[in-house]
Amino acid sequence: MKSKVFQKKSLFLLFLIIFSIFLLSSCATKKLEKPIIDGKPTEIPISEQDIFDRDDIDWSDQEQQAVLYKILMQEAEKFLFEGEIKKTFAAYNRGLSIATFAQRPIIIDKINQLFPNVNILLLEELYEMDKFTAIEPYLMYQIGLNYIMIKNFTKAKQIFSSFEKKYPFHEHYVEICELLKLAKENMFNKDIIGCLLPLSGKYKEFGQKALSGIELALKDFQEKYNKKLVILIQDTGGEKERAVEVAQELCDKRVSSIIGPMVTAVSAGKIAEINETPMIAMTQKKLNLLEEKYLFSNFLTPELQTKALVSYAFADLNVKKFAILYPKDRYGEKYMNLFWDMVEEVGGEIRAVESYDPKDTDFAKPLKKISGEYYLDKSDLGNKEKDKKKEIDFKAIFIPDSSTNIAQILPQLVYNDIKDVYLLGTKLWHHQNLIQDATGYNKGSVIMEGYFSESKNKRVKKFSKNFTDLYGYEPAFIEAIAYDTASILFEILGNGEVNTKEELRNQIASNKVFDGVTGKTFFDEKGDLHKDLYYLTIQNRKFVEIKR
Repeated sequence: MKSKVFQKKSLFLLFLIIFSIFLLSSCATKKLEKPIIDGKPTEIPISEQDIFDRDDIDWSDQEQQAVLYKILMQEAEKFLFEGEIKKTFAAYNRGLSIATFAQRPIIIDKINQLFPNVNILLLEELYEMDKFTAIEPYLMYQIGLNYIMIKNFTKAKQIFSSFEKKYPFHEHYVEICELLKLAKENMFNKDIIGCLLPLSGKYKEFGQKALSGIELALKDFQEKYNKKLVILIQDTGGEKERAVEVAQELCDKRVSSIIGPMVTAVSAGKIAEINETPMIAMTQKKLNLLEEKYLFSNFLTPELQTKALVSYAFADLNVKKFAILYPKDRYGEKYMNLFWDMVEEVGGEIRAVESYDPKDTDFAKPLKKISGEYYLDKSDLGNKEKDKKKEIDFKAIFIPDSSTNIAQILPQLVYNDIKDVYLLGTKLWHHQNLIQDATGYNKGSVIMEGYFSESKNKRVKKFSKNFTDLYGYEPAFIEAIAYDTASILFEILGNGEVNTKEELRNQIASNKVFDGVTGKTFFDEKGDLHKDLYYLTIQNRKFVEIKR
Protein backbone atom coordinates (compact mmCIF):
# COMPACT_ATOMS: atom_id res chain seq x y z
CA MET A 1 0.00 0.00 0.00
CA LYS A 2 2.76 2.37 0.96
CA SER A 3 4.62 1.58 -2.27
CA LYS A 4 1.61 2.57 -4.37
CA VAL A 5 1.27 5.87 -2.53
CA PHE A 6 4.96 6.52 -3.02
CA GLN A 7 4.68 5.76 -6.72
CA LYS A 8 1.76 8.21 -7.04
CA LYS A 9 3.76 10.96 -5.25
CA SER A 10 6.75 10.31 -7.47
CA LEU A 11 4.66 10.56 -10.60
CA PHE A 12 3.12 13.80 -9.29
CA LEU A 13 6.56 15.33 -8.59
CA LEU A 14 7.76 14.28 -12.02
CA PHE A 15 4.73 15.94 -13.52
CA LEU A 16 5.43 19.18 -11.65
CA ILE A 17 9.05 19.21 -12.84
CA ILE A 18 8.02 18.65 -16.46
CA PHE A 19 5.33 21.33 -16.19
CA SER A 20 7.80 23.85 -14.68
CA ILE A 21 10.25 23.26 -17.51
CA PHE A 22 7.43 23.83 -19.97
CA LEU A 23 6.48 27.11 -18.31
CA LEU A 24 10.05 28.35 -18.31
CA SER A 25 10.36 27.45 -21.98
CA SER A 26 7.13 29.26 -22.74
CA CYS A 27 8.30 32.40 -20.94
CA ALA A 28 11.56 32.39 -22.83
CA THR A 29 9.76 32.47 -26.16
CA LYS A 30 7.94 35.65 -25.18
CA LYS A 31 11.10 37.81 -24.76
CA LEU A 32 11.59 41.01 -26.77
CA GLU A 33 13.00 40.79 -30.24
CA LYS A 34 16.77 40.75 -30.00
CA PRO A 35 18.77 43.43 -31.87
CA ILE A 36 22.21 42.32 -33.08
CA ILE A 37 25.23 44.03 -31.49
CA ASP A 38 28.71 42.88 -32.51
CA GLY A 39 27.20 39.65 -33.86
CA LYS A 40 25.60 38.85 -30.50
CA PRO A 41 21.85 39.14 -29.84
CA THR A 42 20.56 41.06 -26.86
CA GLU A 43 17.10 41.08 -25.42
CA ILE A 44 17.11 44.76 -24.40
CA PRO A 45 16.32 47.40 -27.03
CA ILE A 46 18.65 50.37 -26.32
CA SER A 47 17.94 54.01 -27.16
CA GLU A 48 19.63 57.30 -26.34
CA GLN A 49 17.03 57.82 -23.64
CA ASP A 50 18.13 54.56 -21.96
CA ILE A 51 21.62 55.97 -21.52
CA PHE A 52 20.33 58.98 -19.62
CA ASP A 53 17.15 57.95 -17.83
CA ARG A 54 16.22 54.28 -17.93
CA ASP A 55 16.21 53.24 -14.30
CA ASP A 56 13.19 50.93 -14.75
CA ILE A 57 15.16 48.25 -16.59
CA ASP A 58 16.66 45.47 -14.54
CA TRP A 59 20.31 45.25 -15.60
CA SER A 60 21.10 42.55 -13.09
CA ASP A 61 21.57 39.85 -15.67
CA GLN A 62 25.32 39.55 -16.27
CA GLU A 63 24.95 38.81 -19.97
CA GLN A 64 22.67 41.78 -20.51
CA GLN A 65 25.08 44.06 -18.64
CA ALA A 66 27.93 42.93 -20.86
CA VAL A 67 25.94 43.74 -23.98
CA LEU A 68 24.79 47.09 -22.60
CA TYR A 69 28.39 47.98 -21.74
CA LYS A 70 29.38 47.46 -25.39
CA ILE A 71 26.45 49.55 -26.57
CA LEU A 72 27.35 52.38 -24.21
CA MET A 73 30.96 52.41 -25.34
CA GLN A 74 29.88 52.56 -28.97
CA GLU A 75 27.42 55.34 -28.21
CA ALA A 76 30.14 57.26 -26.37
CA GLU A 77 32.44 57.07 -29.37
CA LYS A 78 29.64 58.22 -31.65
CA PHE A 79 28.74 61.17 -29.40
CA LEU A 80 32.40 62.13 -29.10
CA PHE A 81 32.79 62.08 -32.88
CA GLU A 82 29.71 64.29 -33.20
CA GLY A 83 31.02 66.70 -30.60
CA GLU A 84 28.24 65.91 -28.11
CA ILE A 85 30.45 66.07 -25.04
CA LYS A 86 27.66 66.04 -22.46
CA LYS A 87 26.14 62.90 -24.04
CA THR A 88 29.60 61.35 -24.18
CA PHE A 89 29.99 61.81 -20.45
CA ALA A 90 26.47 60.46 -19.93
CA ALA A 91 27.36 57.25 -21.77
CA TYR A 92 30.58 56.89 -19.76
CA ASN A 93 28.68 57.57 -16.55
CA ARG A 94 26.16 54.79 -17.27
CA GLY A 95 28.94 52.49 -18.44
CA LEU A 96 30.96 53.03 -15.28
CA SER A 97 27.90 52.26 -13.14
CA ILE A 98 27.59 48.74 -14.62
CA ALA A 99 31.24 48.06 -15.49
CA THR A 100 33.07 45.07 -14.10
CA PHE A 101 36.23 45.44 -12.07
CA ALA A 102 38.27 44.84 -15.24
CA GLN A 103 36.23 47.30 -17.34
CA ARG A 104 36.40 50.25 -14.91
CA PRO A 105 40.01 51.27 -15.72
CA ILE A 106 39.11 51.39 -19.43
CA ILE A 107 36.29 53.89 -18.89
CA ILE A 108 38.26 55.93 -16.36
CA ASP A 109 41.13 56.19 -18.82
CA LYS A 110 38.75 57.42 -21.54
CA ILE A 111 37.26 59.98 -19.18
CA ASN A 112 40.70 61.24 -18.18
CA GLN A 113 41.66 61.59 -21.83
CA LEU A 114 38.54 63.65 -22.42
CA PHE A 115 38.95 66.04 -19.46
CA PRO A 116 41.79 68.25 -20.82
CA ASN A 117 39.66 69.28 -23.80
CA VAL A 118 36.56 70.16 -21.78
CA ASN A 119 35.71 73.65 -20.55
CA ILE A 120 35.56 73.94 -16.77
CA LEU A 121 32.07 75.46 -17.03
CA LEU A 122 30.76 72.24 -18.60
CA LEU A 123 32.48 70.16 -15.93
CA GLU A 124 30.81 72.26 -13.25
CA GLU A 125 27.46 71.87 -15.00
CA LEU A 126 27.82 68.07 -15.06
CA TYR A 127 28.90 68.09 -11.43
CA GLU A 128 25.74 69.95 -10.45
CA MET A 129 23.52 67.38 -12.20
CA ASP A 130 22.22 64.39 -10.25
CA LYS A 131 22.61 61.95 -13.15
CA PHE A 132 26.41 61.82 -13.17
CA THR A 133 26.89 60.08 -9.86
CA ALA A 134 29.23 57.36 -11.16
CA ILE A 135 31.80 59.77 -12.56
CA GLU A 136 31.23 62.45 -9.88
CA PRO A 137 34.51 61.85 -7.99
CA TYR A 138 36.46 62.13 -11.23
CA LEU A 139 34.59 65.32 -12.13
CA MET A 140 35.41 66.75 -8.70
CA TYR A 141 39.03 65.79 -9.01
CA GLN A 142 39.37 67.44 -12.44
CA ILE A 143 37.45 70.57 -11.45
CA GLY A 144 39.65 70.96 -8.38
CA LEU A 145 42.79 70.56 -10.49
CA ASN A 146 41.53 73.24 -12.87
CA TYR A 147 41.01 75.61 -9.94
CA ILE A 148 44.54 74.90 -8.76
CA MET A 149 45.88 75.67 -12.24
CA ILE A 150 44.16 79.08 -12.34
CA LYS A 151 45.16 79.75 -8.71
CA ASN A 152 41.60 79.88 -7.45
CA PHE A 153 42.58 78.18 -4.23
CA THR A 154 39.36 79.14 -2.47
CA LYS A 155 37.18 77.11 -4.83
CA ALA A 156 39.76 74.34 -5.01
CA LYS A 157 39.59 74.07 -1.23
CA GLN A 158 35.79 73.89 -1.31
CA ILE A 159 35.59 71.05 -3.81
CA PHE A 160 38.51 69.07 -2.37
CA SER A 161 37.02 69.35 1.12
CA SER A 162 33.74 67.95 -0.22
CA PHE A 163 35.61 65.12 -1.96
CA GLU A 164 37.51 64.28 1.22
CA LYS A 165 34.29 63.82 3.19
CA LYS A 166 32.34 62.03 0.46
CA TYR A 167 34.90 59.60 -0.97
CA PRO A 168 37.31 58.53 1.79
CA PHE A 169 38.10 55.22 0.04
CA HIS A 170 38.52 56.53 -3.49
CA GLU A 171 41.71 55.92 -5.48
CA HIS A 172 42.36 59.70 -5.59
CA TYR A 173 41.82 60.21 -1.87
CA VAL A 174 45.47 60.47 -0.84
CA GLU A 175 46.25 62.85 -3.70
CA ILE A 176 43.16 64.93 -2.90
CA CYS A 177 44.37 65.33 0.68
CA GLU A 178 47.70 66.71 -0.57
CA LEU A 179 45.95 69.03 -3.02
CA LEU A 180 43.62 70.21 -0.27
CA LYS A 181 46.63 71.05 1.86
CA LEU A 182 48.16 72.95 -1.06
CA ALA A 183 44.93 74.88 -1.64
CA LYS A 184 44.70 75.86 2.02
CA GLU A 185 48.30 77.06 2.02
CA ASN A 186 47.74 79.25 -1.01
CA MET A 187 44.13 80.16 -0.39
CA PHE A 188 43.01 83.68 -1.17
CA ASN A 189 42.01 85.27 2.12
CA LYS A 190 39.80 88.02 0.79
CA ASP A 191 38.97 89.20 4.30
CA ILE A 192 42.61 89.74 5.28
CA ILE A 193 44.48 92.78 3.93
CA GLY A 194 48.07 93.79 4.56
CA CYS A 195 49.19 97.33 5.28
CA LEU A 196 52.72 98.76 5.07
CA LEU A 197 53.38 102.19 6.56
CA PRO A 198 56.33 104.11 8.09
CA LEU A 199 55.02 104.21 11.64
CA SER A 200 58.47 104.92 13.08
CA GLY A 201 61.52 106.76 11.84
CA LYS A 202 61.68 110.12 10.12
CA TYR A 203 58.52 109.56 8.05
CA LYS A 204 56.36 108.40 10.96
CA GLU A 205 54.22 111.56 10.87
CA PHE A 206 53.05 110.70 7.35
CA GLY A 207 52.55 107.06 8.29
CA GLN A 208 50.38 107.93 11.27
CA LYS A 209 48.25 110.28 9.16
CA ALA A 210 47.78 107.60 6.51
CA LEU A 211 46.87 105.01 9.15
CA SER A 212 44.13 107.31 10.45
CA GLY A 213 42.62 107.53 6.97
CA ILE A 214 42.75 103.74 6.55
CA GLU A 215 41.12 103.16 9.95
CA LEU A 216 38.24 105.46 9.03
CA ALA A 217 37.83 103.71 5.66
CA LEU A 218 37.56 100.37 7.46
CA LYS A 219 35.02 101.77 9.92
CA ASP A 220 32.87 103.22 7.13
CA PHE A 221 33.04 100.00 5.10
CA GLN A 222 32.00 97.75 7.95
CA GLU A 223 29.11 100.01 8.88
CA LYS A 224 27.92 100.13 5.27
CA TYR A 225 28.23 96.42 4.39
CA ASN A 226 28.12 94.76 7.81
CA LYS A 227 31.16 92.71 6.81
CA LYS A 228 34.31 92.13 8.78
CA LEU A 229 37.75 92.79 7.31
CA VAL A 230 41.06 92.25 9.07
CA ILE A 231 44.03 94.54 8.40
CA LEU A 232 47.51 93.27 9.27
CA ILE A 233 49.65 96.38 9.83
CA GLN A 234 53.44 96.30 9.48
CA ASP A 235 55.84 99.15 10.23
CA THR A 236 58.42 99.69 7.49
CA GLY A 237 60.29 102.31 9.52
CA GLY A 238 60.77 104.10 6.21
CA GLU A 239 63.68 101.74 5.45
CA LYS A 240 64.05 99.63 2.31
CA GLU A 241 65.42 96.51 4.02
CA ARG A 242 62.68 96.55 6.63
CA ALA A 243 60.03 97.10 3.96
CA VAL A 244 61.21 94.02 2.05
CA GLU A 245 61.17 91.91 5.21
CA VAL A 246 57.67 92.85 6.39
CA ALA A 247 56.23 92.71 2.86
CA GLN A 248 57.32 89.07 2.64
CA GLU A 249 55.82 88.40 6.08
CA LEU A 250 52.45 89.67 4.85
CA CYS A 251 52.65 87.55 1.70
CA ASP A 252 53.53 84.49 3.81
CA LYS A 253 50.35 85.12 5.79
CA ARG A 254 48.44 84.95 2.47
CA VAL A 255 46.93 88.43 2.59
CA SER A 256 44.64 89.22 -0.32
CA SER A 257 46.33 92.55 -1.04
CA ILE A 258 48.52 95.27 0.43
CA ILE A 259 47.76 98.94 1.16
CA GLY A 260 50.88 101.07 0.96
CA PRO A 261 53.72 101.59 1.48
CA MET A 262 54.74 105.19 0.97
CA VAL A 263 58.49 105.97 0.78
CA THR A 264 59.60 102.33 0.29
CA ALA A 265 57.12 101.35 -2.41
CA VAL A 266 59.70 100.19 -4.96
CA SER A 267 61.42 97.78 -2.56
CA ALA A 268 58.20 96.34 -1.15
CA GLY A 269 56.68 96.25 -4.62
CA LYS A 270 59.26 93.73 -5.81
CA ILE A 271 58.14 91.32 -3.08
CA ALA A 272 54.45 91.88 -3.83
CA GLU A 273 55.02 91.25 -7.53
CA ILE A 274 56.96 88.03 -6.93
CA ASN A 275 54.14 86.78 -4.70
CA GLU A 276 51.48 88.00 -7.16
CA THR A 277 49.83 90.05 -4.43
CA PRO A 278 48.02 93.24 -5.57
CA MET A 279 49.54 96.30 -3.93
CA ILE A 280 48.25 99.88 -4.09
CA ALA A 281 51.02 102.11 -2.82
CA MET A 282 50.85 105.82 -2.00
CA THR A 283 53.77 107.26 -3.91
CA GLN A 284 54.49 109.52 -6.85
CA LYS A 285 56.72 106.86 -8.34
CA LYS A 286 55.43 104.77 -11.23
CA LEU A 287 55.75 101.16 -10.14
CA ASN A 288 54.70 99.20 -13.23
CA LEU A 289 57.49 100.32 -15.54
CA LEU A 290 58.42 96.88 -16.92
CA GLU A 291 56.41 93.68 -16.71
CA GLU A 292 54.91 94.37 -13.28
CA LYS A 293 51.29 93.29 -13.14
CA TYR A 294 50.25 93.54 -9.51
CA LEU A 295 51.63 96.99 -8.59
CA PHE A 296 49.55 100.18 -8.48
CA SER A 297 50.03 103.63 -7.03
CA ASN A 298 47.38 106.11 -5.95
CA PHE A 299 48.85 109.55 -5.33
CA LEU A 300 49.08 113.08 -6.69
CA THR A 301 51.84 112.85 -9.30
CA PRO A 302 53.64 115.51 -11.38
CA GLU A 303 52.19 113.89 -14.51
CA LEU A 304 48.62 114.22 -13.22
CA GLN A 305 49.11 117.86 -12.18
CA THR A 306 50.69 119.05 -15.43
CA LYS A 307 48.20 117.14 -17.56
CA ALA A 308 45.28 118.62 -15.65
CA LEU A 309 46.67 122.17 -15.82
CA VAL A 310 47.29 122.06 -19.55
CA SER A 311 43.94 120.40 -20.21
CA TYR A 312 42.04 123.03 -18.24
CA ALA A 313 43.95 125.97 -19.72
CA PHE A 314 43.60 124.63 -23.26
CA ALA A 315 39.97 123.48 -23.15
CA ASP A 316 38.34 125.75 -20.55
CA LEU A 317 40.40 128.95 -20.76
CA ASN A 318 41.14 128.71 -24.50
CA VAL A 319 44.85 129.27 -23.88
CA LYS A 320 47.08 128.06 -26.71
CA LYS A 321 50.32 129.92 -25.94
CA PHE A 322 52.26 129.46 -22.71
CA ALA A 323 55.40 130.58 -20.88
CA ILE A 324 57.36 128.64 -18.28
CA LEU A 325 59.34 130.14 -15.39
CA TYR A 326 60.95 127.49 -13.23
CA PRO A 327 63.52 127.05 -10.45
CA LYS A 328 66.69 125.39 -11.61
CA ASP A 329 66.41 122.36 -9.33
CA ARG A 330 65.17 118.79 -9.70
CA TYR A 331 61.58 119.69 -8.89
CA GLY A 332 61.42 122.66 -11.25
CA GLU A 333 63.15 120.89 -14.14
CA LYS A 334 60.90 117.86 -13.88
CA TYR A 335 57.71 119.93 -13.98
CA MET A 336 59.07 122.17 -16.73
CA ASN A 337 59.73 119.18 -19.00
CA LEU A 338 56.40 117.54 -18.25
CA PHE A 339 54.47 120.76 -18.84
CA TRP A 340 56.31 121.48 -22.08
CA ASP A 341 55.66 117.97 -23.38
CA MET A 342 51.99 118.18 -22.48
CA VAL A 343 51.52 121.53 -24.22
CA GLU A 344 53.05 120.16 -27.40
CA GLU A 345 50.91 117.04 -27.11
CA VAL A 346 47.67 119.05 -27.19
CA GLY A 347 48.89 121.27 -30.00
CA GLY A 348 49.81 124.36 -27.99
CA GLU A 349 52.96 126.49 -28.08
CA ILE A 350 55.63 127.35 -25.53
CA ARG A 351 56.55 130.96 -26.33
CA ALA A 352 59.07 131.60 -23.54
CA VAL A 353 61.09 129.59 -21.03
CA GLU A 354 63.39 130.87 -18.30
CA SER A 355 64.94 129.45 -15.15
CA TYR A 356 66.20 131.02 -11.93
CA ASP A 357 68.21 130.02 -8.90
CA PRO A 358 65.85 128.68 -6.20
CA LYS A 359 67.69 130.81 -3.63
CA ASP A 360 67.09 134.06 -5.55
CA THR A 361 64.83 136.76 -4.19
CA ASP A 362 65.25 139.12 -7.16
CA PHE A 363 63.68 137.68 -10.32
CA ALA A 364 64.07 140.73 -12.51
CA LYS A 365 66.55 139.19 -14.94
CA PRO A 366 64.56 136.05 -15.90
CA LEU A 367 61.32 138.05 -15.97
CA LYS A 368 62.77 140.66 -18.31
CA LYS A 369 63.87 137.87 -20.62
CA ILE A 370 60.55 136.07 -20.45
CA SER A 371 58.56 139.21 -21.19
CA GLY A 372 59.97 139.12 -24.74
CA GLU A 373 58.78 136.71 -27.43
CA TYR A 374 60.79 133.49 -27.88
CA TYR A 375 60.26 131.15 -30.77
CA LEU A 376 61.63 127.98 -29.23
CA ASP A 377 61.37 124.31 -29.56
CA LYS A 378 62.70 122.17 -26.77
CA SER A 379 66.18 121.93 -28.28
CA ASP A 380 66.55 125.72 -28.00
CA LEU A 381 66.48 125.70 -24.22
CA GLY A 382 69.35 127.91 -23.04
CA ASN A 383 70.04 129.50 -26.46
CA LYS A 384 70.21 133.22 -27.00
CA GLU A 385 66.97 135.16 -27.36
CA LYS A 386 65.56 135.66 -30.84
CA ASP A 387 63.56 138.58 -32.21
CA LYS A 388 62.89 140.03 -28.83
CA LYS A 389 59.80 142.23 -28.64
CA LYS A 390 58.31 144.34 -25.88
CA GLU A 391 54.83 142.78 -26.00
CA ILE A 392 54.37 139.36 -24.49
CA ASP A 393 52.82 136.66 -26.64
CA PHE A 394 51.44 134.14 -24.16
CA LYS A 395 48.23 133.93 -22.19
CA ALA A 396 49.37 131.78 -19.27
CA ILE A 397 52.58 131.29 -17.32
CA PHE A 398 53.45 128.12 -15.44
CA ILE A 399 55.65 128.46 -12.33
CA PRO A 400 56.35 125.18 -10.46
CA ASP A 401 57.67 126.44 -7.13
CA SER A 402 56.81 126.78 -3.44
CA SER A 403 54.25 129.29 -2.21
CA THR A 404 57.02 131.27 -0.47
CA ASN A 405 58.86 131.96 -3.73
CA ILE A 406 55.62 132.42 -5.65
CA ALA A 407 54.55 135.16 -3.23
CA GLN A 408 57.77 137.02 -4.17
CA ILE A 409 57.54 136.36 -7.90
CA LEU A 410 53.94 137.42 -8.54
CA PRO A 411 54.43 141.15 -7.67
CA GLN A 412 57.55 141.22 -9.86
CA LEU A 413 55.55 139.82 -12.80
CA VAL A 414 53.40 142.94 -12.74
CA TYR A 415 56.43 145.19 -12.30
CA ASN A 416 57.89 143.67 -15.50
CA ASP A 417 54.66 144.22 -17.45
CA ILE A 418 53.58 140.56 -17.41
CA LYS A 419 49.93 141.27 -16.76
CA ASP A 420 46.53 139.84 -17.61
CA VAL A 421 47.78 136.29 -17.91
CA TYR A 422 46.64 133.15 -16.10
CA LEU A 423 48.96 132.01 -13.35
CA LEU A 424 49.32 128.22 -13.34
CA GLY A 425 50.67 126.46 -10.27
CA THR A 426 51.15 123.07 -8.66
CA LYS A 427 49.89 121.81 -5.33
CA LEU A 428 52.70 123.78 -3.60
CA TRP A 429 50.80 127.00 -4.31
CA HIS A 430 47.96 125.88 -2.02
CA HIS A 431 49.26 127.62 1.10
CA GLN A 432 48.21 130.64 3.10
CA ASN A 433 51.47 132.39 2.11
CA LEU A 434 50.03 132.97 -1.34
CA ILE A 435 47.05 134.80 0.16
CA GLN A 436 48.81 136.71 2.90
CA ASP A 437 51.94 137.80 1.01
CA ALA A 438 50.65 138.19 -2.56
CA THR A 439 47.34 139.95 -2.07
CA GLY A 440 46.37 141.84 -5.20
CA TYR A 441 48.79 139.91 -7.37
CA ASN A 442 47.28 136.41 -7.28
CA LYS A 443 44.35 137.14 -9.55
CA GLY A 444 43.93 134.57 -12.31
CA SER A 445 45.60 131.78 -10.36
CA VAL A 446 44.79 128.19 -11.29
CA ILE A 447 46.15 125.69 -8.78
CA MET A 448 46.03 121.90 -8.90
CA GLU A 449 45.21 119.99 -5.73
CA GLY A 450 44.52 116.37 -4.84
CA TYR A 451 42.15 117.11 -1.97
CA PHE A 452 40.19 120.18 -0.93
CA SER A 453 38.57 119.98 2.50
CA GLU A 454 36.35 123.00 1.81
CA SER A 455 34.82 121.44 -1.29
CA LYS A 456 31.03 121.48 -1.46
CA ASN A 457 31.11 117.86 -2.59
CA LYS A 458 28.86 115.86 -0.22
CA ARG A 459 31.29 112.98 -0.04
CA VAL A 460 34.14 115.28 0.99
CA LYS A 461 32.03 117.09 3.58
CA LYS A 462 30.96 113.80 5.16
CA PHE A 463 34.53 112.47 5.22
CA SER A 464 35.89 115.69 6.72
CA LYS A 465 33.24 115.72 9.45
CA ASN A 466 33.61 112.04 10.34
CA PHE A 467 37.38 112.30 10.44
CA THR A 468 37.36 115.43 12.59
CA ASP A 469 34.84 113.92 15.00
CA LEU A 470 36.96 110.78 15.34
CA TYR A 471 40.46 112.22 15.54
CA GLY A 472 39.94 115.81 16.62
CA TYR A 473 41.63 117.53 13.67
CA GLU A 474 40.76 118.28 10.05
CA PRO A 475 42.14 115.83 7.47
CA ALA A 476 44.48 116.86 4.69
CA PHE A 477 45.71 115.14 1.55
CA ILE A 478 47.62 112.26 3.18
CA GLU A 479 44.64 111.21 5.28
CA ALA A 480 42.32 111.55 2.28
CA ILE A 481 44.46 109.59 -0.20
CA ALA A 482 44.95 106.80 2.35
CA TYR A 483 41.18 106.71 2.94
CA ASP A 484 40.51 106.38 -0.80
CA THR A 485 43.27 103.82 -1.38
CA ALA A 486 41.91 101.55 1.33
CA SER A 487 38.32 102.11 0.21
CA ILE A 488 39.11 101.03 -3.36
CA LEU A 489 40.32 97.65 -2.11
CA PHE A 490 37.53 97.31 0.44
CA GLU A 491 34.85 97.93 -2.18
CA ILE A 492 36.25 95.35 -4.59
CA LEU A 493 36.81 92.70 -1.92
CA GLY A 494 33.39 93.33 -0.41
CA ASN A 495 31.36 92.68 -3.54
CA GLY A 496 31.99 88.92 -3.44
CA GLU A 497 33.00 88.66 -7.10
CA VAL A 498 36.72 87.97 -6.62
CA ASN A 499 38.16 84.65 -5.47
CA THR A 500 41.80 84.93 -6.53
CA LYS A 501 44.56 87.49 -6.43
CA GLU A 502 44.52 87.64 -10.21
CA GLU A 503 40.80 88.37 -10.25
CA LEU A 504 41.39 91.11 -7.69
CA ARG A 505 44.18 92.56 -9.79
CA ASN A 506 41.94 92.55 -12.87
CA GLN A 507 39.13 94.23 -10.93
CA ILE A 508 41.49 97.02 -9.89
CA ALA A 509 42.75 97.48 -13.46
CA SER A 510 39.30 97.41 -15.06
CA ASN A 511 38.76 101.12 -15.81
CA LYS A 512 36.09 101.09 -13.12
CA VAL A 513 35.70 104.59 -11.69
CA PHE A 514 35.89 104.95 -7.93
CA ASP A 515 34.30 108.18 -6.73
CA GLY A 516 36.43 109.13 -3.74
CA VAL A 517 37.20 112.16 -1.64
CA THR A 518 40.34 112.78 -3.72
CA GLY A 519 38.30 112.83 -6.91
CA LYS A 520 37.15 110.20 -9.39
CA THR A 521 39.88 107.58 -9.73
CA PHE A 522 40.48 104.57 -11.94
CA PHE A 523 43.30 102.32 -13.12
CA ASP A 524 43.49 101.22 -16.75
CA GLU A 525 44.39 97.75 -18.04
CA LYS A 526 48.09 98.54 -17.74
CA GLY A 527 47.68 99.64 -14.13
CA ASP A 528 48.21 103.35 -14.88
CA LEU A 529 46.42 105.83 -12.64
CA HIS A 530 43.79 108.27 -13.91
CA LYS A 531 42.36 110.79 -11.49
CA ASP A 532 40.23 113.93 -11.55
CA LEU A 533 41.93 116.65 -9.52
CA TYR A 534 40.64 119.77 -7.79
CA TYR A 535 41.06 123.11 -9.56
CA LEU A 536 41.48 126.00 -7.13
CA THR A 537 41.69 129.75 -7.46
CA ILE A 538 41.76 132.69 -5.02
CA GLN A 539 38.72 134.88 -4.40
CA ASN A 540 38.16 137.29 -1.51
CA ARG A 541 41.37 136.15 0.16
CA LYS A 542 40.26 132.51 0.15
CA PHE A 543 41.01 129.42 -1.86
CA VAL A 544 37.87 128.34 -3.69
CA GLU A 545 37.12 125.42 -5.97
CA ILE A 546 36.71 126.08 -9.68
CA LYS A 547 33.61 124.36 -11.01
CA ARG A 548 34.07 122.96 -14.49
